[in-house]
Amino acid sequence: MTDNSVINLTIKKQFNSLLLDYKLTVPNQGVTFIYGPSGAGKTSLINLIAGLLTPDEGSIVVEGNTFFDSKSGVNKKIHHRAVGYVFQDTRLFPHLTVEGNLFYSRSSRSNQQAEKLIALLDLKGLLNRKPNTLSGGEKQRVAIARALLSNPNVLLLDEPFAFLDQEKKQKLLHYFSKLVRYLDIPIIMVSHSKQEIFQLADHLVLLETGKVIGNGFVEQTWNTQIANQQDKGIIKDLIFPVRFLEAHEHYAMIKVELLSPFTFDATDCQLWINQNQISANQQDIHRVKVSTEGIQILLENQSVIEEHNVINCTFIKVLDSNEEGVVIALRVNNSDVMLYKHLTTWLWDKIQLQEQQSVKIQINQLVLIR
Repeated sequence: MTDNSVINLTIKKQFNSLLLDYKLTVPNQGVTFIYGPSGAGKTSLINLIAGLLTPDEGSIVVEGNTFFDSKSGVNKKIHHRAVGYVFQDTRLFPHLTVEGNLFYSRSSRSNQQAEKLIALLDLKGLLNRKPNTLSGGEKQRVAIARALLSNPNVLLLDEPFAFLDQEKKQKLLHYFSKLVRYLDIPIIMVSHSKQEIFQLADHLVLLETGKVIGNGFVEQTWNTQIANQQDKGIIKDLIFPVRFLEAHEHYAMIKVELLSPFTFDATDCQLWINQNQISANQQDIHRVKVSTEGIQILLENQSVIEEHNVINCTFIKVLDSNEEGVVIALRVNNSDVMLYKHLTTWLWDKIQLQEQQSVKIQINQLVLIR
């Protein structure tokens, strides 16, 4: 029986010396990011889903709808797949106004739904303008709205923020984060950007040389990837789900509880963040970024300037060791939350932790990102 709640791909495609060999299941809701180095096959993956490329063998099934199956000879045409696609270069029709572009491929969305999309992406003031008068961010907003007005069952985006400067990117990320809460279709996006992943992703797929090397909740998959890639110097930022607990009575600070990145269960680890605006609903799950450089190992009898964000951990093991130092893994409060920290050789020789030894740490660089 086909599972209508997921998108299933088991496909192979030979590109010169690179064999794309994907075995992948992603949820049919939320935002899934495809991440990996250049040449890993990220854009090829969504092109295969869209029908812009044809697999050599395998199958693609989206919510129970078979797009491709080499065994049964099914290969649906692009226009029969009900896929919205946003390209890097937008591909707007230059001779049409924004309004003309938006409604060129409009399908069965009602006027009310169209007005909602226009409002969410702040396009009302642009409707009478031509594409050559728009900024890069404005063009991408139009391209996203046009793709959605075709009433797709899945939205694919190929690095839609890649050519924008930081200011325009942040503005478009703001619009897009509002938009995804309104949509009830799966969104699959190719990206090279940690910032985009941290702010938008619910699910993360990691590719390397045409193969899937990681797939799961974004917090779980990202942090596990860091643990497995120490030799590539990736240890910088960790991300975790948190739940809001309370606002500080006197200061612009909030208290959150760290959650398991695997199950989203509570960990009894409470942290303070410099932040004064957040949803007060304790059922909402937010996301924090922890800089590994801001994790401080507290030596015995060492005093700290501020007492908050000092937590108990267990030293698990050394992940990597070289002439520059070591990378260690720490488990928080006997939970399944793992932290990773680079220590200089001098500091490691000084503390010489033993496996399963208890140690206190302080987290000094903690940012609410979602």
